[in-house]
Amino acid sequence: MQIARIAVATDFSAPAEPAIAQGLALARKHGAELVLVHACEVLEPVVGVPPSMGLTVEAYQSILRDRLQVAREALEQQRERISGQGVTVSHVVREGFPDAVIVDAARELHADLIVLGSHGRSNLARVLLGSVAERVVRISELPVLIARPGGDRVAGGFHHIIAAVDFSEISDAVLAAALAVAGPRARLDVVNIWDVPTPVLDAMIPAPTADELMTTYRDESKAAAAARGADLLGRHLHGDATLRFRSLEGRAVTVLADLATSDGASL
Repeated sequence: MQIARIAVATDFSAPAEPAIAQGLALARKHGAELVLVHACEVLEPVVGVPPSMGLTVEAYQSILRDRLQVAREALEQQRERISGQGVTVSHVVREGFPDAVIVDAARELHADLIVLGSHGRSNLARVLLGSVAERVVRISELPVLIARPGGDRVAGGFHHIIAAVDFSEISDAVLAAALAVAGPRARLDVVNIWDVPTPVLDAMIPAPTADELMTTYRDESKAAAAARGADLLGRHLHGDATLRFRSLEGRAVTVLADLATSDGASL
């Protein structure tokens, strides 16, 4: 995966700073351009109001125009602040809802990666819930990197990456994206997670038979995953990065969250 242009979303808040820092680090690593993207409130005409409210409507639109100008000035100041660090930096201001603006702007700019911040929370499973970041991840066709406060911002890339795969076609794209942001001598754990449908079997099959079937199921699942994992890694040998395949049992969301915490992963 080649990264020539990175779109970094900013709303001038503290959570946007890690995104800018990470975007700069990756831009330097790849010699890529960094584009700051800011979404402003929509300046749509107000219709259907009585003439008596004309002055109120004009005042409202004037406030939004002022905010748009302030945003443009703030974005230019932000661009100037981070320029001169070996990276070409530009910026765009768009009107609209942040999630749609970020995705549309990145697509129109032919960006290869979107980076944005998320409010830091102690529980990894709650990081994206209900946020602009979650919506961007859901609707974007481009890879999206969420930079959290206090996260790893190694200049040369991430040093320990966990990449979850299910052996579908997207798995190759997952590994290509992970390797693109990996640092020198990075460790990349490629993880396939599968679960055992025990509640269904418990209801239909006597316990001793179910236990025997589950043992067979686990053995066959591990063997099949190991073979497919070896084939997947063989297609993505990369420089000095260390790739390791792991087959784990459990609920994917829980296993990934626990693994990232226990292993001290940086991405």
